[in-house]
Amino acid sequence: MKSEETYVKIESTGDTTQITLPWLECRMDYIILAYIILAPSVIFAWMPNDREISFIISVFIVFLIVALYSVLNKTEIKINRNELSVSHKPLPWPGNKTLATANIDSFYFTESISITAILLLFKRGKNLLIYHVSVKLKNGKSSIICGLHDENQAKKIKRLLNRKINKTGCKEQTTF
Repeated sequence: MKSEETYVKIESTGDTTQITLPWLECRMDYIILAYIILAPSVIFAWMPNDREISFIISVFIVFLIVALYSVLNKTEIKINRNELSVSHKPLPWPGNKTLATANIDSFYFTESISITAILLLFKRGKNLLIYHVSVKLKNGKSSIICGLHDENQAKKIKRLLNRKINKTGCKEQTTF
């Protein structure tokens, strides 16, 4: 599955399906990251005072860590007849989870405004929006699995996951 801006890799082996989502989705994201990393360096050259320099260095380190995570990490979603697992690799990140498919009611997606796009003051058409693919459990709780900038990719992943749990006897619910 490949679209204009989102690169999603889907592999099926036996009864297991694995979906891999890179955290950076297009070339423009790399340009933004370069700007984030280089901008504090330019500002650093203009700062005469030690306190201001230490502030800029702190901001630079935070942005550098975010950049490293964005470049290196991927979200992997694996589903088979027994469980759904979501992991963020290779660097640790909150949100890893494993759920028994017997407890899953359905998958759905929601649309929200991307905080990252707002913080970067960067508008790429519809990319101000992010589409979260979420799981609804039979006990009524919900949990976000992943976020994409491409609505069609989010719909395809939702449908794929719903089809996969339907094979294990769970019912599909179409929620938008």
